Amino acid sequence: MPSASKAVIRDCVVYANGKGPAIAPVGEYDIARLSDYEIGFCNCATRCAFSMSVDAVHQHLCEGRMRLVGGDRLPAVKAN
Repeated sequence: MPSASKAVIRDCVVYANGKGPAIAPVGEYDIARLSDYEIGFCNCATRCAFSMSVDAVHQHLCEGRMRLVGGDRLPAVKAN
């Protein structure tokens, strides 16, 4: 199956924004693999962008707070 290109946040997803915990707005986000350990989220409509660890993303997927769109796997790290 292909890697997902988007994720939908359905419920309370907390991430660190450099000032402390922040709650991501519910909605659809473009996702990209930033490193072996980090996934980037960007909602162009709201200009909300943040990143989360792969472990945190996996936990939110398993708990149903977020779902993948366009595939069933997280994006892979791009080869150099």
